[in-house]
Amino acid sequence: MNKYLLKFIIGLLISSSLVFGQGWLKSKRIQDQIQKAAISYNEGNFARSEEILKSVLDNKPGEFRSTVLMLLIKTSVHLNKDKQIKTFGRDFLKNYPQSKYLDEIYLSYGDMYIENGKYSIAFNMLLNSRKHVQTDSTLFKIDERINKTIQYTIEDDFIEELLSIEHDDTIRSIILLAKALSFLENGDQTGCSEVLALIKPATVPNNYFDLYERLILESFQPVSPTGKVGLVIPLNGKDQIRGRAFFAGFQKGFEDSKSTDKISIVIHDNLSNDIETIRGVQRLTLNKDILAIIGPINDSNALLASTALINSRVPFIIPVSVQDELTELSPTIFQLNPTLEIQGRYAARTALLELGLDSIAVITPTQGMGYQLASAFIAEMEMLGVQPVLIESYSEIPENLSRQFKSIRKKAWSLIPEEKETDEFLGMEIDSLDALFDISGEDFFDIPDEKEVKMTSRDSSKVVLETIHGLYIPIVPEHLHYLATQLPMYNLSTTVIGNEAWQNLDILNEKNIGPHLDSMIVITPTVNTDMVENLSTEESFYFTQGYDCAGFITTTLETTIANRRKVVDRINSIDEFHGSGKVISFSDSTKNYNTALQVMMYHNNVFESLGYFKGDSLYTGESELPDSLIINY
Repeated sequence: MNKYLLKFIIGLLISSSLVFGQGWLKSKRIQDQIQKAAISYNEGNFARSEEILKSVLDNKPGEFRSTVLMLLIKTSVHLNKDKQIKTFGRDFLKNYPQSKYLDEIYLSYGDMYIENGKYSIAFNMLLNSRKHVQTDSTLFKIDERINKTIQYTIEDDFIEELLSIEHDDTIRSIILLAKALSFLENGDQTGCSEVLALIKPATVPNNYFDLYERLILESFQPVSPTGKVGLVIPLNGKDQIRGRAFFAGFQKGFEDSKSTDKISIVIHDNLSNDIETIRGVQRLTLNKDILAIIGPINDSNALLASTALINSRVPFIIPVSVQDELTELSPTIFQLNPTLEIQGRYAARTALLELGLDSIAVITPTQGMGYQLASAFIAEMEMLGVQPVLIESYSEIPENLSRQFKSIRKKAWSLIPEEKETDEFLGMEIDSLDALFDISGEDFFDIPDEKEVKMTSRDSSKVVLETIHGLYIPIVPEHLHYLATQLPMYNLSTTVIGNEAWQNLDILNEKNIGPHLDSMIVITPTVNTDMVENLSTEESFYFTQGYDCAGFITTTLETTIANRRKVVDRINSIDEFHGSGKVISFSDSTKNYNTALQVMMYHNNVFESLGYFKGDSLYTGESELPDSLIINY
């Protein structure tokens, strides 16, 4: 329920009070309670809303009873109390058959049956809701749900029953669209065309016209198999910006795909919620037409979804989340990004074997993704016979790392070799015979006595130190600005090696940062692209993830695949997939995660590709890694 419905309810309450003349104080008290319940509902506090409404209902709200019941039904949907929905629903439909709230009641029933996977019944309830719709905003919500429900394929017998009793031309057109789509997805283009011929274009509602035109076009295309793919993403809630960017990229990826096979997408909005994620994957699993499920983009959601699918045979593709050992839960779980262990290992191999750096320091957070990357980096260094010269750590937000950087400078000073004595002085060579005698510089020059100059800490900080050749700093995106602004202050001539979080060009290209980080090396699963203008760096990242995920799944299903087992085999057999921002390879992996990583260099305010890892091998193509990559701060 939105703010418009809330205003409608409040207005109705006031007018009802005037018309029926109920005691003013009691009426005002009931109105206040209902308003509080509606506000709690809109804030997502459904348990509190239910508590208030039940209290009002127990006190016999009189003419406000239908309003209380309607709100209780809607609240019960969000609390997943099906029995309560049906109880209050029967009460409402029996006592208020002409109510203005009928559209909301049937919409709530529709939501309940969608949650339970009973799409044919949900379809019927949503059609009933549409017949009684009161506002354009509610109409949009109803049509949005109907369009989504149709994708699950409504039972043929059920459609025929609805057509046999329905006389409204607009509703009949919607039912016929569902029937036509069912024919098309079963490969019967002739049947689809015959059904479409029964529809008068003037009776097709605006919200369904895109579907109508698509069905007309596809009914004349050459026959090809159709595969259904489930997509669980957050289109609402705290992750909605990322989810919508991912979905936009996913849609674009399908549009740009050159595959001739038909693939339909069944979308489940998990509302950025753990429980809703579990419901979504379980419901999609029960749909036998779903050949694969593409998982959520949030780490915790992906973990819960994977756990829910342990005993399932449906291929589950995790497009963004990176969690070590997650794919070990089931042989049908796949990660499109390499694990953190792989990323840390390959970063170490790049530093030691490709760049030839022999003295490397590490700055690491004490927990989270950065810590895991650093741990894998250090372990791989040690396996290759090299110890880090220094490991510095920090906790929480790295707002001030002066202690860590000063420690690194101190270590860099200690690595400077002692200067060797020389017999050369200003280009003059002293004869060995003369060396037998006491010779003073004063014999040659009139040199005044000099006081010994002591180097202060202030003076020494201005000296550029070159003895630490590499500095590995894995971070999360939120910490980039802190590290990037502090690093130039400590005069280290070194090669910075980072993870994908260092790719934010909005920050790197700031004039006080970019010149100091030129030639930085980044080891990343995904290269940020500027495929769409006016997107933030974060949105662009998720757009690219969605785009490449669509390209990958299209490639996976590009041949006739009749069952889920064949999808799993197909994924395992893909040697290399090159997308817009990532390379994907499962052929060298025994644990169902991508083994491909890209090596990038930040140079002249852009990132340049230096090649990509597949397995333990670096493929550079025509470009070669430079002999020396030194950054002067």
